This record gives sequence, C-alpha cells and structure tokens, in this order.
Amino acid sequence: MKCPDCNKFCGLEMQDPEVNDLSLEIDDDSATITYDVRIVRNSACCSSECKEYTFSESVDVDDEILEKIKAARAENPDVDIEVEDGGVEILEEGGSRYAKSYYGFTLQANVSISKPTAPRTAEQQAELDRLTSDYATTNASSELRARRAELFAIGRPSSEVLGTQEISDKVAASGMDEMC
Repeated sequence: MKCPDCNKFCGLEMQDPEVNDLSLEIDDDSATITYDVRIVRNSACCSSECKEYTFSESVDVDDEILEKIKAARAENPDVDIEVEDGGVEILEEGGSRYAKSYYGFTLQANVSISKPTAPRTAEQQAELDRLTSDYATTNASSELRARRAELFAIGRPSSEVLGTQEISDKVAASGMDEMC
C-alpha cells in the first residue's frame, strides 16, 4: 500500500482499538450489550491512517450475569446497572504464507451496579471540614490523609461488579476500509 503523505510503498501498523460506545439494554428476561469499536492501521513511515474498520454489534449478556441482574432488580427495581470498559486488546490472527490476515479486538465488558450508602453524619461532616482546611494549610500526616479519604468516601455510591463478559470480533484485512 502507498502512504498518502510520502507516496512510498509502506507497511501497516496496527493501532490500539478505540471503544467509541458501550451500552447495556435490559428487558424483563434479557440483557444486551451494544458496542462500537474502531480499529485502525497506520502507515509505518508517516503514521497516516490507511485502513480502518468499525465494529457496531450487540451481544446477549451471559446467563450468569443475567441472573445477578435479575436478583439485583428484584431486591431494588430502581437499581442503577451499567456496563463499563474493563480493557481492550488488539487481536491479530493469520498472516503467514497463503493465509488470510484477521484484525480485531478483545474487550472486557464489566457489568456493575451502583449501591447507595448512608450519608455522612453531622459529626463526620464537621470532622471532614476540619481535616480539609488543615489539609490545605499544612502537610498532613499519612494518618490524617487516610482519615480524610475515609470520611470523603462516606455517602458516595459504591460500585459492585456483577460480572465481566469478554467480547471478541475480527475482520479479514481485505475487508477493512481503505482511507487513502
């Protein structure tokens, strides 16, 4: 392939996959993760984008995670359930002599719930205010910093991961869209 910047024949380098969208839809008896991941191959000489492909698909949530979602909703129908990117890696397969090359990604999708916690008491808030003003004016000891962090966390919602689902997809190198 020719580089669009220097017009030389060049090799192509795979870039880290970009997760553009990751969402969760929950019905009464099912849950679906929708993802939008873009992979790009740049020219080795000038780093110009030469080929790209965007995966826009949906997958059903694993049965084990679905059961945990149902249990959490049975306990509290208004519970906040979401999916977060737990990391994405490049997937490269094939490419040996007479073998097709495949490029793609492996994504770890963490399904989690937010749990509300009890708010700070007036005494805890007063102690936090005192520690915060002391913290700003002096070099606080490690014990004071730890206590401040502990008080600061009180009243904030906590997150619990219900499960991680691995999503993997790939495309043949010849199926990627040329950009130059």
